[in-house]
Amino acid sequence: MLGSLLAGTSQTPGNIMTGASGKKYKAYRGMASKEAQYDWRGRHSSNEGISTTVPYRGNVIEILSDLIKGIKSGLSYSGAKDIYELQAKAEFILQTPAGQAESSTHILGKKHA
Repeated sequence: MLGSLLAGTSQTPGNIMTGASGKKYKAYRGMASKEAQYDWRGRHSSNEGISTTVPYRGNVIEILSDLIKGIKSGLSYSGAKDIYELQAKAEFILQTPAGQAESSTHILGKKHA
């Protein structure tokens, strides 16, 4: 279930297309889309998925690298070195709306002159 996360990478099916502006795109076709259903079974029975184009995003390793960095950053906040240590140390707390507002990014709410 990572279709949209990895969409537009070099490793996804389809050719890289170049738009009139010179921007690169790839086709994105969800497995429940009409087009995908026709390709794998010769007919469609629902209109659940979508087919569209998405910006070309390069190699999938770049996306995976960003995910790894995000996970490592999250682990550092908990003091855990890996997922197993996080599971052992995890303590869930209830956060109030005021606490949630206070721990969000402050700069986004500032007005700039």
